[in-house]
Amino acid sequence: MLCSPNLRQQYILIMDLHDNDLTVDDSCHSFTQSQTLSLNIPNEEEDNDNNNRDEVLVIENYDDLSNDGNETQATVNNKPLQPRDVWNYFDKDTVNNVSKCRINECNKVIKGLYTTNCLKHLRSIHKEVGQLFDTSKNKTIPSMYGLATSKKFNSKHPVQLKFDRYLAILVGSEPVPFNIVEKPVFRNMIESINPAVSIPYRPALMKKIISLEEEMKTRMIEMLSNADIINIIIDMWTKKGMTSSFVGIMAIFFDKKYKDKKCLALAVRSFAGDSHTWERINSKTFKILEEFKVNKNKIFRIITDNGSNMVKAFTMDDFSKEILDYDHEEFNYITNIESARCLLRCFIHSILLEVKKIETNNDIGGLIIRLKDFVKSFKLSSKLSEALKIKSGKSLVSFCNTRWNYIYLVIDRLIEVKQDLNEVLDENMSNLSITNEDWNIIELLRPFLFLFWKATNCSSKEKEVEISEVLPTVRDLLNGLASNDFAFLGDTTEFIRSGLEQRFACIFDPLNSKFDAIFITSTWLDPRYRRSLTEEEIQIAKEFIFSFDYIDTDFILPEIPLKQTKFNCANVTPNQLLLQKPQLRCEIEQWSSDPSYHIFDDYLDLILYWNDKKSTLKLLSNIALNIICVPSSSACVERLFSLASYACSNRRNRLEGSNLEREVLLSKNRWVFEN
Repeated sequence: MLCSPNLRQQYILIMDLHDNDLTVDDSCHSFTQSQTLSLNIPNEEEDNDNNNRDEVLVIENYDDLSNDGNETQATVNNKPLQPRDVWNYFDKDTVNNVSKCRINECNKVIKGLYTTNCLKHLRSIHKEVGQLFDTSKNKTIPSMYGLATSKKFNSKHPVQLKFDRYLAILVGSEPVPFNIVEKPVFRNMIESINPAVSIPYRPALMKKIISLEEEMKTRMIEMLSNADIINIIIDMWTKKGMTSSFVGIMAIFFDKKYKDKKCLALAVRSFAGDSHTWERINSKTFKILEEFKVNKNKIFRIITDNGSNMVKAFTMDDFSKEILDYDHEEFNYITNIESARCLLRCFIHSILLEVKKIETNNDIGGLIIRLKDFVKSFKLSSKLSEALKIKSGKSLVSFCNTRWNYIYLVIDRLIEVKQDLNEVLDENMSNLSITNEDWNIIELLRPFLFLFWKATNCSSKEKEVEISEVLPTVRDLLNGLASNDFAFLGDTTEFIRSGLEQRFACIFDPLNSKFDAIFITSTWLDPRYRRSLTEEEIQIAKEFIFSFDYIDTDFILPEIPLKQTKFNCANVTPNQLLLQKPQLRCEIEQWSSDPSYHIFDDYLDLILYWNDKKSTLKLLSNIALNIICVPSSSACVERLFSLASYACSNRRNRLEGSNLEREVLLSKNRWVFEN
């Protein structure tokens, strides 16, 4: 190591070639794999020959400088070395009028004492040092911590590719403005972390996000093509201010690769001025499904709310005929058409339609109106709201007609902060108040509404199994309403109870024209609830599973001609199905008779449970995993709309069309391309 004689302090900047990070080491005794670095150190004592010059520390270790052709030169000053600094690498011989190179004992003699000739030697023989003097190629970029890089990674460098990908994920899937890449504070932050990384500008970033979207859709198409059956959830959403409306579509299925229930957001597609007629909903839905190459024969259940246009869109004769189009005579032993109905109405939406009838009670209806006025007036007073927040740490919940169980949430919070609320009203001498009579009704009403809140809560899960809990939940709800605890509601309780029985007759009444055995079957496949079924219901579940059009691909004989079946993506012939029917019947009886399968664990992971049963109940477990992954509500598509609402709120309220859909889908389906 060579340095100027009056150097007061030595620092060595070490470049870690593996992590591409700059580190500082205050020890000059040992260093490895370091590149040629220079550090300008102010010199308080002026040198006679070079006034106001900085001392330059030169490190003579040029090993292992290559890093896939993307080596990084580091200097502390923000500009290349000056030609005069060449004499730190050469000895002057004024007697013979020559210059002698002293880098790694080169000892090359160059005629004359000219910096130009010396620089030519450095650039041709000692290129690593010569680059420090190259003003055209050695442009440096300052960073927050004073470090600078003379070279950037090329576009195909692994570190640059990784950075570009995660930047596209950040801006594409989060409500982050595109111009963040042009903000000086953001660019300084990235350059301080790794100065060799290039930060793309908006046009290049947009291309990377579009490429990420295409990659996501390609993977989604592959996942959907590998699924045995697919369940579709459809709902409508209108932006705040009624400026535009959208249709949201999600696909739910069991993924054999991940061995788990998967949810894919397919679209948040604008209706672009079209009215919400059943024809347009049907057309828009299947156009989107065609984009993802979803085979209509794979559609097992379609879940919608109770809107007349949604129900009609997927119960018309033409649609049913297209979905159920297969040879009944050849496959009449496989599938019962009555049990193959496609449409399911959202369980939560159905419950809330019934509980809304409570407002028809004069006492309850009047109470709700008074509470709306009270909460609205209270929240308009910042003084009262702040006082309650300080005293109780909570605020009142506003009435929101589009929020599930909003009446229960309002009165539950009122009861929770009752004492603090009354103290705040008294201390501030407010004219607002809730009478003792109203408080009594509120406290009686809370247990009633809690039954419905509990029922809807069990069906709002997205990643877990919830359809197996629908039948026990409905029965618990009906039994709870049959008690005498709600006599204060008069005939309203019986009115709501009879409405629930009529609405959910399709779940447990085989004689009902809309009966769907999927609910009884999923309950029977859940070891926590299977013993709650009657013998008649167990028989219905057995027949539904036995008639389920499923084939295990391990049993397929390749030389037999194949034919596409209804509910299964596997190709199968009737002979192959018949070969598996005896084995399936045996497994059904084994599951039905073995008491060891009864489990009383409220936190049981049903998907993991049936994955573990593949060793003993192979055919049944494959069918069970497809059945229990059927959703019973539209909760997941409502969450999709929440993401969309958040994405286009406040200053981003003009976000529309494909841009909004891209951001929402990238956010909701992030797990697809992150894995």
